[in-house]
Amino acid sequence: MTSLLLAGNDLVIDDVSHAEAELLIEKTKDVKRLVFSVDLEDGSHLALSDTVSSLLEAVLQVAAQGGRVTFTTLPQELTSAAAASWLGISRPTLMKLVHENKIPAHKTGTHTRLKMRDLIAFKEERNAKQKAAFAALRRLPNSQG
Repeated sequence: MTSLLLAGNDLVIDDVSHAEAELLIEKTKDVKRLVFSVDLEDGSHLALSDTVSSLLEAVLQVAAQGGRVTFTTLPQELTSAAAASWLGISRPTLMKLVHENKIPAHKTGTHTRLKMRDLIAFKEERNAKQKAAFAALRRLPNSQG
């Protein structure tokens, strides 16, 4: 079997492609980030952006682990129910955060809408606070001495 693209946009890779992905990830494990380029037919090289390089690196990671990748685009706005689900919180908790002005929102008729960029910013800030709190906990002296 060779790597092939099946109907329905599913890409199935064979054992050889899986092994090559594993080898590449292993060889580059001490590198902070991979930068990809494309060799064109005319002999020239096209450097890929950091964004596309990060995407390809993530796909290689998943291929090396034998996982599954799904591509989708993020909508610019979400309903409150979809936003809560994306954040991993309940809708009432989301609405509390909106009412406390911790997450910006606006009304479309009677429905609350949230911009994806605001949700991403909130999630990144929340993750940074959690990491800082965890780091502070790790610095506490062990009381079981």
